[in-house]
Amino acid sequence: MNHPADTRATLDSAEYLDYRRRVGDRQLLWENNGWSVRGTWGGQEALLWVSGYLLKGFPGGPFALDSAAVNQSMLVTADPDGRLGDNDFLSRGWSAGDLLPSSAWRVEPRDGAVVWSGPGRTIVSAPPAWHISGDHAGIEVDLDIAAAHDAVVWLTDPRQDLEHRQDRWFLVGGTAGGQLAARGAAGRLDGHAVHERHIHLGTAYDPVTLLRTGGVTWHTGHSAELSYAVLARPAHHRYWGMLTLDGHSFDLSGADQVRTEVTATWPDPRTGTTVPSRWSLRLSGPFGTLQVDTTARARAFYCWDYLTGGSTLLYWWLCSSRGTLHRPAGGTRTLTGLRSEAHLNRTVDDEWRIR
Repeated sequence: MNHPADTRATLDSAEYLDYRRRVGDRQLLWENNGWSVRGTWGGQEALLWVSGYLLKGFPGGPFALDSAAVNQSMLVTADPDGRLGDNDFLSRGWSAGDLLPSSAWRVEPRDGAVVWSGPGRTIVSAPPAWHISGDHAGIEVDLDIAAAHDAVVWLTDPRQDLEHRQDRWFLVGGTAGGQLAARGAAGRLDGHAVHERHIHLGTAYDPVTLLRTGGVTWHTGHSAELSYAVLARPAHHRYWGMLTLDGHSFDLSGADQVRTEVTATWPDPRTGTTVPSRWSLRLSGPFGTLQVDTTARARAFYCWDYLTGGSTLLYWWLCSSRGTLHRPAGGTRTLTGLRSEAHLNRTVDDEWRIR
């Protein structure tokens, strides 16, 4: 059964204090503090993901490590009219050689904010504003981010303590702007930002088991008229969505309000897997029905191989979309020029085709 997607929460900077000191001997910790930005950089389309992670395992548990930290930076770019191919991309943080000691991230309150300071990267969280700066993995940023709405709470009751639920998960949409330098080029990055603050503390989180048979996928998109975010576990028939349209926000839940479908696939020559390349999304609610067709323009990928039961493969796609809005009282509205992204994390099987 879906958790109701009608809960919003006003984030406090205290939500960014880390949990390393609260982990018991037979508990695990997985937490992140990440932002994706889908926008324009110079004359190119760009998708940036920056996140800090903290992990702790225990003997016999699902993590093949005692404790670790991850500093991840990923950048995908494409020409405005580019087509999906074997594009290069920048991604660093999750390879075995990139894992850092847990102490690599220093987390401390400072002047009403909570600051995550890691090797080459600083993330300042002072909701409803954030600042990301530094040079990591050849990706140098100086970005200001402003929330467009309160945090969307999926799968989590923010009134309950983390030790009770064992997970805490907030998503925020906003606007981002600032400087980006990479690959010998520099310029201004402007776009739509999506924030994930996600914590697991307990014994129940096992990515290899959780992400089998379809895994978890998300989609985001934006234009001057709207923004949306979709989270789906199709194999388990669980769907959540959020749509902001003409200044009004709607929280959506269940297959009657949120549907996703892969409509085309592409054989990735670099990984040897067949992956999605086009999708169809449908969001339904008091606003009517929004049908979105999404096309991948470029991709990035990496593995989670710190797990005892196997590995998961994560894909990110820089996409473009077009939509049709059907109003309840009749009439349609065509929406073009949507900048979008898609992301998938699922367990790697012996023979794997992502459908």
